[in-house]
Amino acid sequence: MSKKLNSMWITIKNPITLIILLILILILLITLNYYLIIKIEGAINHLISIISLVIGLLLIVWQIGEQQRNSLKAQDESMKQKIKLDIFSELDLTLNKCQNSLIQTGTSILTLPQKFDLRIIQQNMYPSIVPNFQPTPIEERADLFTKMHFNSTTNLLSVIMVLEKYEIIFPDDSVKKTTKLIGEKMTEFTNNFTEFLNFTTKFLPTDIPKNRIEELGELYMPSLPNEEQLEELKTFCKNYHAKSVELLGYLYDIRTESQNYLLSSLFDRKLAPRKPTDPNAKVISFYS
Repeated sequence: MSKKLNSMWITIKNPITLIILLILILILLITLNYYLIIKIEGAINHLISIISLVIGLLLIVWQIGEQQRNSLKAQDESMKQKIKLDIFSELDLTLNKCQNSLIQTGTSILTLPQKFDLRIIQQNMYPSIVPNFQPTPIEERADLFTKMHFNSTTNLLSVIMVLEKYEIIFPDDSVKKTTKLIGEKMTEFTNNFTEFLNFTTKFLPTDIPKNRIEELGELYMPSLPNEEQLEELKTFCKNYHAKSVELLGYLYDIRTESQNYLLSSLFDRKLAPRKPTDPNAKVISFYS
């Protein structure tokens, strides 16, 4: 055994053998190194491919998610706009009804003195032309005015109820401030009507109940107001009409502010606020 080892050692110590051995080792190292390089590069390329695939999938997932988010956002915005349109439609319908009743009541009361004026002229002038002439009775009744005023106040309350119903959609305390103002003006409005009615009732005709018609006739006709009473009546009528006009201005403000808040994003514009001739007149604003 020792002889074989000695023989191998002698062979290794030979310079030619050493050179050949070194060359073989070098070739082996080069081959191994090349193989490792190829293997590493292949692994790197494979890793890069995997990373690229993962990134590509992530981009696709992100893009799909972004499209879905944008779609949901668009649907949400569309739903909000529809809700805003529905709210404004309901509010606008209530405002229109309220405005019509205020205009009808205010105009009817404002023009009442003119009707008395006409009857007074007829009473003073026509008998000289037509003997026993009597002016036609005024059509308005106390009950009619009461009903008209009741409708106006009921419609004002409906406006308040719609605003309070959707209070969450309007800014800050705008609804509370608006409804408080309308409530205060309604009280003044009703006080003016009470003064007007208490004074006017004694001059308005009264329809007789059916069970008393044979006894009293179909209609009770009180005397017409004198000149002083007529001027006083005109004052009550003007005060009531002025309060109805003031309320109409507030309804105009509510419509304008509601359009600006609910619809301006749809049409990319805003309406200018009301500019009353009286500089001390109040204008409703949802932002002040």
